[in-house]
Amino acid sequence: MSYILFSPVGTTDPITDNHDGAVLHICRKYKPKKVYLYLSKEMLELHQKDNRYCDALERLGKLLSHSFDVECIARPELTEVQVFDNFYMDFESLINGIKKEYPEDNILLNVSSGTPAMKSALQLLAALSDGICIPIQVSTPNKKSNPRRDDIHQYDNEIYWELNEDNLDGYEDRCSISSTLNLMERIKKEIIKRHIDAYDYHAACTVAESMNSIGDKARTLLQLARNRILLKQREVDKLRILFDELIIPVFNGEARKIVEYLLWLDIKLKRREYADFIRGITPIVVNIMDLYLEKQMNIRIKDYCVRKSSRGNDVYYLTRNELSKTEKGNRILAALDEHFHPYYDTFYTAAQQTVIINAFSKDRDVIDRVNLLRLVEESVRNIAAHEIIYVDEEFIQKQSSYSTKQIMDALWYLLTKSVPSIPCSIWNSYDNMNQLIKSYL
Repeated sequence: MSYILFSPVGTTDPITDNHDGAVLHICRKYKPKKVYLYLSKEMLELHQKDNRYCDALERLGKLLSHSFDVECIARPELTEVQVFDNFYMDFESLINGIKKEYPEDNILLNVSSGTPAMKSALQLLAALSDGICIPIQVSTPNKKSNPRRDDIHQYDNEIYWELNEDNLDGYEDRCSISSTLNLMERIKKEIIKRHIDAYDYHAACTVAESMNSIGDKARTLLQLARNRILLKQREVDKLRILFDELIIPVFNGEARKIVEYLLWLDIKLKRREYADFIRGITPIVVNIMDLYLEKQMNIRIKDYCVRKSSRGNDVYYLTRNELSKTEKGNRILAALDEHFHPYYDTFYTAAQQTVIINAFSKDRDVIDRVNLLRLVEESVRNIAAHEIIYVDEEFIQKQSSYSTKQIMDALWYLLTKSVPSIPCSIWNSYDNMNQLIKSYL
């Protein structure tokens, strides 16, 4: 197995207090075939003064009968060595170049030399490399923080090498692989939280699949959330029974379908997916008006429809014949005839519902909101559904004179009017679920 070493150079390199600095010690153990030394302005000046780093590696190579190919990466302009941003991009670019040049070799990263900012940058790059880069840390001989006591400007290559106790037989190996697992897991957890906050549960699940530190409950909740945003209620029910917490606010019946669909629409708005929001208006408008007509006006329109199956889907036609069979149906037909001049048998849609509610409801607030939704459906939804256009808040308001908030408020209002027992807390259902997921991460 062959290695390539990428290493910043610090004040304890190459030798200090009669022992190897980190660069020399890593080379002593792993014998990399190529060594890249990253030199800031201060370290470059020392290198130019006495060639101490290359000289020490040359001496070590002779001792080990191994030839080190050393390349110095000079950064004479680099004086702000404490700033993380100064290194991360540069290190990333250099290491990517090394990967391309040596695709079959293991890349060692010295995370013990250099400034804290340099070490942090290399630790992060190692954590994100999926095992391609191996971070190596070197402990001090006394196993604790050991600030350099030597004068770094007074260095004698010959004397320091001769006094180096690590050249003796039986020297102590102070190298170890720095664990990036915990760091990577923490990074991934933060990424999952960001995905959750953006209601992107598929992405959150994808990240979670590559982790070891996430428990079964967190994984299950993420799967539940992914199924929920897809409106896959059966799959959701299989998972929610595993938890004591109330995750789904409404469990049964048509009201549950409507609530979950409304919450889905609300997520579309939060994600600024306005085209999906507008295209998704029609089914929910029909369902909510259906619910209102049945629960509050005792009118079940489908009783006056003929159901036809087309390609596996049921299609309802509201027909004159069915309406004319009952007294209530005849009153509905009269209202439809007055509006449509006359009414002809056709698909059952929000158009007929709006006429019926306007004709028979006594609730002015309900009528206003029904008309608002019908106007939005006619003026915006049909355009967005049949034309390739860009849809945003401004477009919706320009076409309909209503904001997306007014549209959502109207939908929620009709739902609560249809089923007054539904609690207002359902509006925060997804955010509450998100907090629950995070609590298990």
